[in-house]
Amino acid sequence: MSSQEAPYAWDDLVVSSAKRIDADVAIFTLRGKKTKSCVMRFDQNVIEVHVRRAGSDHDDTSIPVHDDNDMEVVPGSDYFMPPKGVPLVQLFSRDWDTTFEVKVRWNTTAVDSEKQSLWQTFFTRREKWPRQTGRIGCQWHENIEGRLPALDELFEHLPSWATLTVKRPLLTADRAFLV
Repeated sequence: MSSQEAPYAWDDLVVSSAKRIDADVAIFTLRGKKTKSCVMRFDQNVIEVHVRRAGSDHDDTSIPVHDDNDMEVVPGSDYFMPPKGVPLVQLFSRDWDTTFEVKVRWNTTAVDSEKQSLWQTFFTRREKWPRQTGRIGCQWHENIEGRLPALDELFEHLPSWATLTVKRPLLTADRAFLV
């Protein structure tokens, strides 16, 4: 293997798909190999998120509704959605190799017109649905002995009274999406 070749192909680590439902809704399917954690980053905030495990009839989240403080509350939980939405959705499962189905909604009426010049506003071809972009992938937090030699060496020389914690994933495999 040359130094420029990756040891794994994307499809070996993460399987994903995206399907546009209408102008402001899309459904993503995402599964990582030997992981419990996946992540979705959106270039435009999403204002609604519904997550369920593939093959399950049970929606793990519910439709956000506004409370008196203009915060969106997911009924039956303590989760809040800010009025402007969120740019990041992190998915965690208790089981390995979980397939997540994520339905998201963008606020397509809140397009920032200041970013477009007057010329662009009147003379550009309007698409039926605005394109949405971002990155989608999975993360690996667990150390499996023999996979990361530097980390194995660290554990070998770590005093018995010490512990090692990781704030960020050991590995993230993601790629850009466009729906």
